[in-house]
Amino acid sequence: MIKSNSPNILKEIVDAKKLRLVEAKKKFALSDIEERIKNSGYPLNFSGNLMSNQIQIIAEIKKGSPSKGDFNLQFSVSDLAEIYSTNGASAISVLTNEDHFLGDINDLKLAHEVAYKSRIPVLRKE
Repeated sequence: MIKSNSPNILKEIVDAKKLRLVEAKKKFALSDIEERIKNSGYPLNFSGNLMSNQIQIIAEIKKGSPSKGDFNLQFSVSDLAEIYSTNGASAISVLTNEDHFLGDINDLKLAHEVAYKSRIPVLRKE
């Protein structure tokens, strides 16, 4: 990831993602994705977890950003998701954009495996 202060950073992010999606579509058939959905666990109520008279927290797992660059944080996604889950987070947001936020789809999977046990929904941010 290159640190960028470009006024067109959103365009850069979208253009890079479009290229990655073209490649991803070649790797996975729609039928495979549909089968994964059928075999996934029961969806958790994201909005329901946020409805309360008290302040609710969406904790975030993020390794970098276009404006700040690589945060150079060494952490286990699973451990961080566990910390968030056991300390009151209502949901966990995971940045998965590879090019601009140093994320990975596996980060989402790791966070979900931990958070689902505590009934904490996980949100993918691209």
